[in-house]
Amino acid sequence: MVVTLAERKSRAIARLKAGFESATRSLAAYAATRGGRFVIFGSFARGDIHFDSDCDVMVDFPTNLARDARDAAETILREHGLKPDVHLAAEVSESLMLRVRRDGVVLP
Repeated sequence: MVVTLAERKSRAIARLKAGFESATRSLAAYAATRGGRFVIFGSFARGDIHFDSDCDVMVDFPTNLARDARDAAETILREHGLKPDVHLAAEVSESLMLRVRRDGVVLP
């Protein structure tokens, strides 16, 4: 059976979407128990996911928990088949913060 490039890309997108749904539940649960929040931005937040999209996340946690939260987010995303691109809120540039404000989605 021949699988076209378009079909492979479509399947990859479906896997990314499924992984994202599961990962966001895990991220939200992590944040709820530690007094912080994760903000999804970029293609996953806008809903225009491509077969090679990474998952952009801003970590907004108390300073003493932020690095552990970043590490946890990277691990969770990888475990769900996603390519993490995780940033600490305290360290993002103004231009990146504008992108987060424009299309960011705070996980419940």
